[in-house]
Amino acid sequence: MLEKVNIQIILENPEDAKLFTCSGISCYTADSKYPVSAAMIPDIQLIILQSMIKIEATAPSDQTGDAKHNLASNTEK
Repeated sequence: MLEKVNIQIILENPEDAKLFTCSGISCYTADSKYPVSAAMIPDIQLIILQSMIKIEATAPSDQTGDAKHNLASNTEK
């Protein structure tokens, strides 16, 4: 039978870790550190950069300057 499971997770809001218990106590308190291993940093940076670049590249814009909402995609077809 399985007795223990090792879980690694990155939460957008570290306080969400309060929902989990570790040996019967909350895994996170206001005084807790929220460590991220050095091996995870490049992946986190890549995810953040890709999501930010995608938002800018796909957000429509009005480039006609005629005071009308003529939105066009910024991506090339």
